[in-house]
Amino acid sequence: MKSIIFFAFIMIFLSCNKNETNAPKSELFTVSGNVVYQNQPVTNAKVSIQNVTSSPISTDADGYFKILNVPKGNHRLVVEKETGQSYVRLNKDIAVDQNMVLSSLVLPDPPYLYDIREITEDSLKIVWRSTIDPDFREYKLYRHTSSGLDETTGTLIHVATSMTDTIFWDKTFQSSTTYYYRVYVMDDFGKLGGSNIVSVTTLPKNVVENGDFEIIQNQWPVNWDVWGSPTKFSIDSSGAYSGNYSFKTRLEITDQGVYSWGIKHVIPASRAEAGEQYKLSFYYKHNEMEENYRFEFWFKINNSGPSVFEENIVLGPQIPADWTYFEREFTMPSPSLENAYYLNFTFVKPNQNIPAEYWIDDVKLEKLLP
Repeated sequence: MKSIIFFAFIMIFLSCNKNETNAPKSELFTVSGNVVYQNQPVTNAKVSIQNVTSSPISTDADGYFKILNVPKGNHRLVVEKETGQSYVRLNKDIAVDQNMVLSSLVLPDPPYLYDIREITEDSLKIVWRSTIDPDFREYKLYRHTSSGLDETTGTLIHVATSMTDTIFWDKTFQSSTTYYYRVYVMDDFGKLGGSNIVSVTTLPKNVVENGDFEIIQNQWPVNWDVWGSPTKFSIDSSGAYSGNYSFKTRLEITDQGVYSWGIKHVIPASRAEAGEQYKLSFYYKHNEMEENYRFEFWFKINNSGPSVFEENIVLGPQIPADWTYFEREFTMPSPSLENAYYLNFTFVKPNQNIPAEYWIDDVKLEKLLP
């Protein structure tokens, strides 16, 4: 009985081989070599032969590796190396019919993503170094809001199948947000390389369109509307805070009313992010204001509904004031079924002895950085 157990143990021992193969022993060979990069040995590179090695072999301090029991035939040898954030892979087809020594397996340069320098409110220019790998099939560019970025955690935003197509303009981002980017080079079998990770914080974007009143059509600022008599409102080219124009309101002595005149801007809900912090800011100036004159703003999610918030900007009596800065921070509410936000500037004018004049300029509504 003991002899049977011993014999079974010997058979199990002999059947355990690092490289699983059914080839006759006379057709098993050794493949060895050195891995280098920029004329320096590469330590701890992972070397494998597809369908032969059950796990990769690591190169030593001299970049040397040896793989035993490689069957005769055509094989693909794969060398992989991760350095920091970068990853690179070398494929080499080999024909094995004897022991082989592969000297100086040179790793290619990993993909490299350049720092993002061309940044506007609406676009980011992403540029990476082109590959020269003959196995190239495509580039894949990924984006994420965390530095833990790879092809499983990131969002695929661009695919390029030309080796020289190494520029992408990203235009689908949120303002005042930090993004991380990484590009992968792919072949028919998977990744040839993964680049470093670069990050960029997008610029604050004014969700108020034409908030500086510089786009004019038919003597009227585009994207702005009023209620009350339109003759009370005009574009003023003589007293802008910045640029060429400001928006002016003039109410005559005979004009009297409560919220009878106002300026309105409609913001599509797609231009803002509910739950994020925003800052509303603008510049204003006015002439002399008598008692009970008021200038207010309202922020609404329903055109005809109550305000989410409202605030007196100026309350008379006041002496004339030159350009004054106003700002308010708030959390952007969720839009209503109207799928829009409404920014309103409105006036209360009692029966004054002088006309009321008011100017606004550089209206901005911008998301704040976290």
